[in-house]
Amino acid sequence: MFNIYKGKKIFISGASGFKGTWLTSMLLELGATVKGYSNSTSFTHFEKINNNFEHEKEEINDQDKLHLSLQKFKPDLVIHMAAKSIVRESYFKPVLTYKTNVMGTVNMLEACRHIESICGLILVTTDKVFKNKEQDEGYKENSELGGFDPYSNSKACCELIADCYRDSFYHFKDYGKTHNVLLATVRSGNTISGGDFGQDRIVPDIVNAINTNSKLILRNPNSIRPFLFVLDTLSGYLQVGEKLLEGINCCGDAWNFGPDKDNEISVINLVNYFTRLWKSVLIEVHESNLHETNILKLDSSLARAVLKWKPLYNIDKTIEKTIEWYREFHENNNVITYKQIKEYLDALRTIKG
Repeated sequence: MFNIYKGKKIFISGASGFKGTWLTSMLLELGATVKGYSNSTSFTHFEKINNNFEHEKEEINDQDKLHLSLQKFKPDLVIHMAAKSIVRESYFKPVLTYKTNVMGTVNMLEACRHIESICGLILVTTDKVFKNKEQDEGYKENSELGGFDPYSNSKACCELIADCYRDSFYHFKDYGKTHNVLLATVRSGNTISGGDFGQDRIVPDIVNAINTNSKLILRNPNSIRPFLFVLDTLSGYLQVGEKLLEGINCCGDAWNFGPDKDNEISVINLVNYFTRLWKSVLIEVHESNLHETNILKLDSSLARAVLKWKPLYNIDKTIEKTIEWYREFHENNNVITYKQIKEYLDALRTIKG
């Protein structure tokens, strides 16, 4: 499983972020040569894990430096994760959100056009790219795009930009003739696990309330989200990358990665899982006047059918592993990222063979 990554050169923008740190660690464990590219390294998980790999601290909007970095590294696969990713923050910083998410994506696509070594390019967007209709059924890859808030809308723009570049420069019919790049976009459910220290994110908020014996402030306790363990999310991304590296051009498209039905739960139910398995907290509800989606579900039947992907962890295992990470970190100053990655990969190999 994922043997193709051994010895491959993978370029990751946003490598110091929450998912970026996990993805970098997972690829290093698989034997890949990784180069990271981020505008900051001041993230607790990234700083503590001390991964030994090349990393440049640069802005995604500096196109010349980005192009030079790619040109020197000569990657086989590029995974673009750099983004302003907090919904509520995007209301207060819309210009920065669009500049980073939209033009950062354009800069990456433009830079990759001129690097001959690249054979696969993955753009990471979000489950929030769809025009939300508060529907109970999950959104499919071809559902109408939209996005109410600046973050969600900017990511929907990235999907349209990917379609444009796929049609204009990376068309399937020209693959192997005028270009050798397969371009895919990936959207995942609400990814959770240890190692997340972001503001205005539910798991860090729960963990902080537990560790400081403070009140947990919830804005929308009854909102339903498709919660997915970080390594289930990343295994989906890597399965797409695997197909791109193999040159399977039908995989250069959009992919959804969502959890099983049992993991589509309300925010308050997520909190209840944590308090049952760890420690109780006092809760206060402070309703926000900023719009946030009430029901969000993702249909990942395409990935399950074509890639044979499915989540390895149910909601109980997801929360158990998340708590395990944070307790080791806060109580023993121990980062168990690689331990959890090895356990996950071993379990995945047992199932996949």
